[in-house]
Amino acid sequence: MNKGAVRLIILMDNRVPQASPLRAEHGFSAWVETPAGAALLDVGRSALWACNAEKLNVPVESCAALVLSHGHYDHTGGLVAEEALPAGLDLIAHPDAFTEKHASLPGGESRYIGPPLSVTQLSERGYQLRLTVDPVEVLPGVWTTGEVPRTHGAASTEPRLCVRQGEAFVPDELLDDCSLLLDTPRGWVVLTGCAHSGLTNVLHRAREVAKTDRLHAVIGGTHLVRADGPQVQEAIDCLRTFQTELIAPCHCTGPGAKRRLAAEFGERFVDTGVGTTFTFEC
Repeated sequence: MNKGAVRLIILMDNRVPQASPLRAEHGFSAWVETPAGAALLDVGRSALWACNAEKLNVPVESCAALVLSHGHYDHTGGLVAEEALPAGLDLIAHPDAFTEKHASLPGGESRYIGPPLSVTQLSERGYQLRLTVDPVEVLPGVWTTGEVPRTHGAASTEPRLCVRQGEAFVPDELLDDCSLLLDTPRGWVVLTGCAHSGLTNVLHRAREVAKTDRLHAVIGGTHLVRADGPQVQEAIDCLRTFQTELIAPCHCTGPGAKRRLAAEFGERFVDTGVGTTFTFEC
């Protein structure tokens, strides 16, 4: 890898290449390695992300920060693999990531779908928590979007997703949704967890934070799995507006949206899964 290069490795996704020793699950985790250090975005739903990291020879012990894209179990459950993470690790998230998140079930029941550990438990285990709605510089050249305004399209929320307020459940607006922005030798890269804010809103927020009108790559979950035709077209139009050269959707994108994106973008589309590695260099 060249001196100024940035490397990104998918440690967890819903799919894995056939005949691979790596493991997949419904979840997402990505490793970001830069000349200034390394960080994680999300940790899947279990300790499997750490098993994949070991098989891929990813030096997780050198991780400087863990960013949570939001508070759902399939992005935070892997916190149980605390032995894989260095002591005193910075943990960056929106404050709402630790609200009591549930999914409503038929019959009026609900299922807890939030993080496995509370803010208090994480602090007791030595994590250095930075809970903020604002963009954060994770490493030189690596930023979070912070809270994403919903001003350029519909958010990709679902009615069944809710949070507990006292004895009641109210719809979860998923304001904790955030993404990572990487300043690479090829241009800015947007790394999303689920893009619950709506991919169009995420990309416009990326432009605002990164102060750029071009986004070299968009990688990660897009939450287009249940999107209708107009929503997918809105995402396509936005990717074209930002002259995106690499589109690598995974996790919550869904096969239908993937096929549409692949047809629209051709060689710029990358079918992504566990172990997929991207290197951005001059």
